[in-house]
Amino acid sequence: MENQDGNAICYFCNKEEKSEWLCENGHYICDDCRIAEYDEILEIVIDNTDLKNPYKIANKIMSHRSFNAHGIEHHFLVPAVILTSLRNQNVIDIDTRKILAVTYKIKDIPYGACGSRGICEACSGAGFPKRII
Repeated sequence: MENQDGNAICYFCNKEEKSEWLCENGHYICDDCRIAEYDEILEIVIDNTDLKNPYKIANKIMSHRSFNAHGIEHHFLVPAVILTSLRNQNVIDIDTRKILAVTYKIKDIPYGACGSRGICEACSGAGFPKRII
């Protein structure tokens, strides 16, 4: 749909810039976020969101086109979302760099581990933030 005022705010990074078009729901995605990979969009969102609800943070990240429904992305999405939520609620004092450092320590869980180990590795990721808080 045509953007009447000419300015738009990116759904993922909150950057405001000129845009002639929005999606039918009124959303805009800047070029940097549009071409980002799943680990990049995770970093962009957790660095720029003030959302407090982990469910809403996760849904925002998972709505990106690069985020697979059944991929390894979920292994480190869960701890990143938990830590971001706690940070945004002022429960812990942690910056994005530290969230990513902790989160990416479990990035090496192999694809298919959920099926071969009998546990969803996103659940393993959920317990990981306990190591720092």
